[in-house]
Amino acid sequence: MKTFIALLFLVLLALAAWDFRGFYDGIVNLCPNEQEAKADIIVALTGGRSRISTAARLLAEDNGRLLFISGVNRQVDIDTIAESIHGMDMEMREKIYLGHGAEDTTGNAREVAHFIKSKNRLEDMNIKSALVVTNDYHVPRAMLELRFASPDIKMTAYPACDNAIPKTPSRSSLRRVLSEWIKYNIVNTRIYWTKVLI
Repeated sequence: MKTFIALLFLVLLALAAWDFRGFYDGIVNLCPNEQEAKADIIVALTGGRSRISTAARLLAEDNGRLLFISGVNRQVDIDTIAESIHGMDMEMREKIYLGHGAEDTTGNAREVAHFIKSKNRLEDMNIKSALVVTNDYHVPRAMLELRFASPDIKMTAYPACDNAIPKTPSRSSLRRVLSEWIKYNIVNTRIYWTKVLI
């Protein structure tokens, strides 16, 4: 019995290691596809240094009609955002909306879904697609949450380039991706059982 349990543990460990390796490789191979970098709106999830500046550049290049920044600190307003973005004019400021209600990725997804529904219902914007800006390591979990919260919206990831996960693993990159892999699997399990039980 002990031998069977030990063997089962080794098999499960090997499967987990194989899955993690695929998860890591999937992240390091992420890169922005400029040909697909266009949607009805642009969504930036706060947390990385260049997420907002990357999203603002995409807005300036007319890759979306507006920019929604989710998870903004309640003490930060549009003036603070404008100070951090070079070359922002009044026309661009009017296309930027801030969400202050999200404290985590699940909150981001709910906040984005609420924003899109409000814009479609109150302003008849007919939003059907969103370009999502976040860091490469955060893309899998963010897209999982966003697509679950907004199943009718086409979500396309646009990884921000700062602090990218290296192809050759380091201790810090392994730690960061391992943390994301664990969170991703927890979210994936929660979403699976939510769909089953609904």
